[in-house]
Amino acid sequence: MKKLRLYAFGSTFLFVLGTGLLGACGDDTVVSITDAGFDGSTDATSDAPVIPDGSVDSGRDADASTIPTPRSATELARAIESTLCGSLTRCCFDNGNVPDGGAVDGGTYNGAACRDLFRGLGFEFSSIGIDKVDAGAVIGIDEAKAAQCLSSINALKCSLESPELVAARTLCFDALVGKKTANAACTASVECGKGLYCDTSVNGGTCTALKPQGGPCGFVNTGNEEADSYVAEEACSWRRSGDTQLHCESYDYNAAAYKPRNEWTCQPAVNAGQGCNSTVWCKDSICEFPSYVCESPNQYFSYYCGRVITP
Repeated sequence: MKKLRLYAFGSTFLFVLGTGLLGACGDDTVVSITDAGFDGSTDATSDAPVIPDGSVDSGRDADASTIPTPRSATELARAIESTLCGSLTRCCFDNGNVPDGGAVDGGTYNGAACRDLFRGLGFEFSSIGIDKVDAGAVIGIDEAKAAQCLSSINALKCSLESPELVAARTLCFDALVGKKTANAACTASVECGKGLYCDTSVNGGTCTALKPQGGPCGFVNTGNEEADSYVAEEACSWRRSGDTQLHCESYDYNAAAYKPRNEWTCQPAVNAGQGCNSTVWCKDSICEFPSYVCESPNQYFSYYCGRVITP
């Protein structure tokens, strides 16, 4: 059975977080994160490698006493990556302040590998498309919601319930404000205002109203069903945020196969225990990985614990 989140693990289009059944760390202890060099200066206490957008990676994912407020889409994307890694280390290693190269069970923590898991993705896809556009020109930022987004990720419980995930996801999506209106040319849905998606089948890309329940969502056809089903979610909820409680039903779990493209339609989220390709498919639960079944609570970070360890 082909599944959505497997086709690009570790690449720009990795699903933000699948889940697994390994033990997670426990409670809702809150840790703080580092200012990942938002002002472009180096951190004198670290080797501070430069990351692609020109900001500085401090080498730690969680050690400052406060969470900085990003002031651009790119800053927010980088901050989410760092904050997610802080929460991951808290849940995987019982320590949200593990330095890059710090000792953990099984080896040392690889901070770069962790941040690569989330690179360009944001929280539950909230940053998708930022790297494809002139973010400063076409995406505004709500600084208050950006700060709340980071605080919510920082405080995520290791055993996560759906309402907590949805609240954090909503803040992270609402923190970015697409400046383009209906019928404007676009490259990515992140440019388009709420209630719109970038329909690349219309004039190479046009901000278009989301499809209603039953509406077609197979607007992209590259021949790669997995990749296309991922993008198709944009037609049913704003930037795949799940805000409409609709998902693009591209996969038939009874037949264990993708449906014909003309049968991909926006359908309501499903109940716990039913099949899912991502969490936006789930009504009051979270898509569990690797079984691809909606469940709640969910051990949110556990599947990736071993993938951020250098033996």
